[in-house]
Amino acid sequence: MNKLDPSRDFAFYAEISARLADARVQEKVEHERLARLMGLWDRNSIYTLPARLPALPAKLASSSLIEARALERRVDLRLARTNLESSPRRSVLRTQPGTSTL
Repeated sequence: MNKLDPSRDFAFYAEISARLADARVQEKVEHERLARLMGLWDRNSIYTLPARLPALPAKLASSSLIEARALERRVDLRLARTNLESSPRRSVLRTQPGTSTL
């Protein structure tokens, strides 16, 4: 063991410590970015990510089925559908004799 070995060990440890600190800062930055993208503005909002993604399905669905599922699950389309379905009920309520219009 020569005199340079402890210095090299110290430099290596310092570099690894700095990289770890940078990685922890980057993790917090990305966590905040993801929270903003999900619309979580409260700093007390806690969410956890799974350690792994779910396994891929053995057989992929057809592209037309995937598109149909995506359209069924879109929140904006669900809201529009609900508004459209409820609008005839609202117009019936407004046009009945003896009811006041809002």
